[in-house]
Amino acid sequence: MAQLSTYYLSDDAQALVRDLYGEHYRRLLLEDANYAQQVTRRRGNEWRLGFHYTFFEEGDTGFQPERHCPNGICSVAAVLDAEAVLADESASRARRLDAFRFLVHYMADLHDPVNAGFSHDRGGRETELVGSDLERRSLFEIWQNDLFDHLSHPPFVMANIFARQITDEQRREWQQGEPASWVWETHEVARDLAYPLADRAGGWNSVYRREALPALETQLKKAGVRLATRLNQVAAAGLIQDPLPGNTDVMEFEAP
Repeated sequence: MAQLSTYYLSDDAQALVRDLYGEHYRRLLLEDANYAQQVTRRRGNEWRLGFHYTFFEEGDTGFQPERHCPNGICSVAAVLDAEAVLADESASRARRLDAFRFLVHYMADLHDPVNAGFSHDRGGRETELVGSDLERRSLFEIWQNDLFDHLSHPPFVMANIFARQITDEQRREWQQGEPASWVWETHEVARDLAYPLADRAGGWNSVYRREALPALETQLKKAGVRLATRLNQVAAAGLIQDPLPGNTDVMEFEAP
C-alpha cells in the first residue's frame, strides 16, 4: 500500500516525503511499514491499540463519531490526527516524520476489513476458522497476516502490478470521500464478505482464499490511492480537519 501510493504523489508531496526520508524513501517506507504497531506494543502504550480499528455493531448504517469513535480513539481519528501534525510546518522534522509513519500504517488499518469489523468479536479476534491442516486461525489473523502470504509477488512487485491495473476512472472514484466514509466502506467488505465467507467456505481453505484475495487486493489499491490523495492535499496547502466529537487530542507523535 505504501509503495503503491508513491506512484500517485504530486511533486510537492514527493518533496515532502524526500525531506522526511531522503532520496531512498521507497525502501525506507517498506522498512517502516509496521512502525506504528511496534510503538503500540511497547510497554505502557496499550492505550494506543484503539487507534488501529473502528468497530461497528450489527444493524449500523454508517459511521457515527460519538458511537464508533468514543473519546476520539479510533482509526479515523488516528488518520486525521496524523495528517494534522504532518501539515503543521511549525512541528519539528522528527515529530512530522513520526506522524507520517503513523499515517501510513493507520491508512492501511482503515482499509483492513477486520479492523472495521464487529465489536462483538473484537474485529475477528474471537471468530475462529479451521484450516485445511485442522489448525484454528482467527479471522483477524487471516486478514492481518495469512492472506498476505498468498499474494503472488513481494511488495515492490505487487505495487508495480497494482499501479498498472488501476484505471484513471477507478482512481478518480476512490479519491472521493474522506476517512469516515472510507472506514464504513471497509466495514461493508467485512459485513458482506469477510465474515459470511467463513461459513460459506467452511473454514480457512482454498475456497476462502479464492474469494477473499481479490477483495484484499482492491482494499490495498484503494488505500494506496487514498494515502497519496491525502498526502497531496497536505503538501499543497496543509490539510485542516475539524476534530471528531470528543477528540481531546490524545494522540502523541514523538520520535523515540
